[in-house]
Amino acid sequence: RKSNKELRGQKSYCDRSTDNLNPCDVCLCDGHSFKAYIAHPGHGRPFHPEVCAVIDATTRVVIGWSAGLAESAQTVADAIRHAVTVHEAKPEGCIPAILYTDQGSGNKAEVNADEFTGLFARLGTTFKTGIPGNSQARGRVERLQASLWIRAAKQLPTYTGKDMDSLVRRKVYLQLDKEVRTAKKTGGRPASDILVSWAEFLDICQTAVDRYNRTPHKGLPRFRDPQTGLM
Repeated sequence: RKSNKELRGQKSYCDRSTDNLNPCDVCLCDGHSFKAYIAHPGHGRPFHPEVCAVIDATTRVVIGWSAGLAESAQTVADAIRHAVTVHEAKPEGCIPAILYTDQGSGNKAEVNADEFTGLFARLGTTFKTGIPGNSQARGRVERLQASLWIRAAKQLPTYTGKDMDSLVRRKVYLQLDKEVRTAKKTGGRPASDILVSWAEFLDICQTAVDRYNRTPHKGLPRFRDPQTGLM
């Protein structure tokens, strides 16, 4: 009645400790289809963008993220570029010793994963992928989706997650569809009061990442930063 993946969720498991790891010894990267409609930067019609985050396994800090029009090697590369970039306004970041991902096409694309010319090799990062259908092995980054991206999507009226009220979701869909049909007749871009622009969406993502990084993680010991006063 259940696949191996479903059965694995009901069996005992081994929780991997990160106590012996330094920050950025292991980083995890994962993409996510944002669960809310956003105005496409090109034609203005509603669509689901792709977001990608890089998280440090030891500190649980999101050290890099990116957003793209679809799942692609470029979206992954942008997230890695952001993760290894450090400056005054973005003090968190590093070159991961090991980068652990699923077997998505963007992660395994030659431009990123080729052992000689790929981005990971040129950075000196060891690239590892998990076993297909074994998402439990990447539990930290999988849980991040709910804490970061889904929480951000729920703040928008165009949220389309599985826990969205079905009648409200249909009402929003019909409104967006009507706006698109009206725009086609007039030859312009759809105008909507509930659809956020691409620039607004990027600001929402950055705010969500900043909030996540400032929130104490329940799996880590707590202390107060003497410089900022934050926990």
